[in-house]
Amino acid sequence: MAAGATWDFGPAIVGANYSNVQYKAGANSLYSGTATFNIAGLFGMWKVQPHIHLFAGYSYTRGGHVDGIEDEAQYHNVSLGALYDLSKRSTVYLLAGYQHASGMTLDALGKPVAATASVSDKGDGHSAATQSQAIVSFGFRERF
Repeated sequence: MAAGATWDFGPAIVGANYSNVQYKAGANSLYSGTATFNIAGLFGMWKVQPHIHLFAGYSYTRGGHVDGIEDEAQYHNVSLGALYDLSKRSTVYLLAGYQHASGMTLDALGKPVAATASVSDKGDGHSAATQSQAIVSFGFRERF
């Protein structure tokens, strides 16, 4: 289940979202239980000038009932960034993200472990060995 809304204030856009994700193990899964996560977020973008955009976002994830865990995992995510349009088709961007994890979660075998941060797919899905992780990326986007 998910819901979201955005509001347009001319040069600024703000939004909020909520989702409830339920994981139920498949027949070939090493984990045989169920896990529920509730996620809430806020975001905004400001068009500083016609070719410059700034944006920020925050999300909070809390693990619900997970078999064998009383101190459910929590994740705080913050992202900041900027876009600069070089032309109608070309944009350069700078993005920074940070995540802090706390509580307990389950490993791939279904054993309770301390939650660790995994801030982005850009990190190839690798979780940090600690509760916090940050990433900064710079890139170029070409629209066709």
